[in-house]
Amino acid sequence: LLVLISIALIAGGGLLLFDLNSWIYSLQVLWKGVSDPLQLDSSLQSGLFLSLADYGYQAAFFFVFGLLGWLYDLKKRGWNVVSFYFLILFGWIAIRFFFYQRVLIQFDVVLLMYSAVFLGALWRVQIGRLFKGLVAVGVTLGMIVPFVVSLADFSPMISEREWQGIRQFCGQLEPKTYVMATHSLYGTWLRGYCPDQLVIAPGMFEHDRWSLLDWRDFWRGDEGRLLELLRRYDTQLYLYVGEKQPQLRLSQDLFEELGSGWAKLKFR
Repeated sequence: LLVLISIALIAGGGLLLFDLNSWIYSLQVLWKGVSDPLQLDSSLQSGLFLSLADYGYQAAFFFVFGLLGWLYDLKKRGWNVVSFYFLILFGWIAIRFFFYQRVLIQFDVVLLMYSAVFLGALWRVQIGRLFKGLVAVGVTLGMIVPFVVSLADFSPMISEREWQGIRQFCGQLEPKTYVMATHSLYGTWLRGYCPDQLVIAPGMFEHDRWSLLDWRDFWRGDEGRLLELLRRYDTQLYLYVGEKQPQLRLSQDLFEELGSGWAKLKFR
């Protein structure tokens, strides 16, 4: 154990010295998250993993059994490392502390453990075979039904009509023409199916010349800044507004609508 601890300390010290500025910045972000989590970027606040609503729906069955298992284990054995860890994770998620969605993975594992504790204790109780069979069926359905419902609700990120429209439109454009996805959802689709064009998307790819504040001004349709922002691109620019994004009001003085979500600048 002492050898392993020594190796860990040496490795940790080496990493710290190797990129000291990165570690200092990470500690600053951590302290900011602890002291004032609302000031963090929304992606850091949540963790960008799985929404709490989706998790609650998919894990509702195990949450009930896991909570009962935690109470049963607490009454039988008292506090231990795992029970205390369960309480910390539950509190972290309940108050939506920074990066809380990433903690859902660990919380799910602990819930599964305590669900097994409770179901195992329930199975050992002297009860009839019919009741045990009902419990087994209930557990099976609790695992299968959410999966089947989620599978039934599955749909592609964009429709086939949008996909075909992107392919056909970009296939008619000249190489090195700028095409802009006005929402990050469509950035990768334009990048994949407009291979000869220069793709712009919010916060993505090397051709984006706007900051987050610039994009917000663009989304708001700020007439005072639109012309300034668009003149940063010195060639013809085509914009795409997809069906699954917030719809934009494009100025008719600046843009010519081409149909199927596409528009182009009226000037170069």
